[in-house]
Amino acid sequence: MNAPGSVGLTLTLIAVLALHLLASPIAAQECEWIAVGGGPPRADHAMAYDSRRGVTVLFGGDAVGVKLRDTWEWDGREWSLATMNGPEPRSGHGMAFDESRGVTVLFGGEGESSLFGDTWEWDGQTWTRVFKSGPPPCPDQSMVYDSDRRRSVLHQGGLGYMKLWEWDGEHWLLLADPAPFALGGSNLAYDSRRRILVMCSVGETWEWDTVEWRRVSPEAPSHSNHVMAFDTRRGVSLLYGGSRGGNPMLDETWIWDGVDWMQEPVTGAGRCARAAMVYDTRRHRMVLDGGYDGRGLRLDAWEYSCPPPIRLSIDATCPGGGPIRIAWDGATPRGRVALVFGRSLGETAVPHGYACAGTLLGLRGGLRLVAEAMTGAGGQATIVASARAEACGGSMQLVDLSTCATSNVARVE
Repeated sequence: MNAPGSVGLTLTLIAVLALHLLASPIAAQECEWIAVGGGPPRADHAMAYDSRRGVTVLFGGDAVGVKLRDTWEWDGREWSLATMNGPEPRSGHGMAFDESRGVTVLFGGEGESSLFGDTWEWDGQTWTRVFKSGPPPCPDQSMVYDSDRRRSVLHQGGLGYMKLWEWDGEHWLLLADPAPFALGGSNLAYDSRRRILVMCSVGETWEWDTVEWRRVSPEAPSHSNHVMAFDTRRGVSLLYGGSRGGNPMLDETWIWDGVDWMQEPVTGAGRCARAAMVYDTRRHRMVLDGGYDGRGLRLDAWEYSCPPPIRLSIDATCPGGGPIRIAWDGATPRGRVALVFGRSLGETAVPHGYACAGTLLGLRGGLRLVAEAMTGAGGQATIVASARAEACGGSMQLVDLSTCATSNVARVE
């Protein structure tokens, strides 16, 4: 995106940006689970989202007592087998994508007859074993990437382990001993909005602020063997599936916003436990694969899709240009937003060097940064301005510079 004033298309803002609160409340989001191409059947595997290449990386797992060592990738259209070489067959390992170094990090897991305490890295072509001492071998762990501190964080929550570690690409460092107990499954998420780790297990929610663990919200879902990941666009940690008190597998979706747990009014991905889930930051979807459904291994994969939390509308005078009214709601209260223009629809990532670099926009064709503005106390605002004729026929999209959430694409017509 270019800076305002250096583009062929310019919105001439009248005097100053005129911001007015809108009276209409934000409508409830209608999210849904969507069946996608079936992933390789397994449970107790791990996945990480490679934000540089835009693919979900899957490794290993358990297929009815058989440990696996295959590496698969999902690009949003199909699964492809990347390699059969690399770490030894295992399940219950941890994986996270190191955004600063561009590699997927894998630690530990359970083999056919022993536990692993090794560290591996995948660069998209080759697995490389990193010979460093660190966490003890553990049968089950969860790993996430702390994007603010640029560290892969590993939580070992089983009885006899219960520690928190971090990997900086050179060394493992013990962060907390003990760490909260966790009963199975990938139950750790990194809330990049609040810069905090979130862990939920059997009715308890814990948060780690890099200094101490705090137990929060006693009303947490009483699940075990579930999956968790952080939705960067909505700014919430999402929990799916698992089991409760030894009962059959659950088809439940919950979100944690840092204050309350809320169950999403949606089902559809089927009952499952010990699956794997990551958030695709380009396509703004959760990717869920595998697990047990109470009878055997699942043969499907799903994506959780929600409408953009920010709604953008444009009322323009076209085709000759003239008065234009741009309104939105659902943005961060009293936060800054960027308004971007493109000639056509498509997909373009915000380039490095700009706020929210890597965020995928639904625009193409010579993107232009039209304006930045402040949002009102309710996350709503209006810009009244004047547009040139060449704006007509193009499209605009809003980017929340606090959360990097994007709006729908609105036509100038």
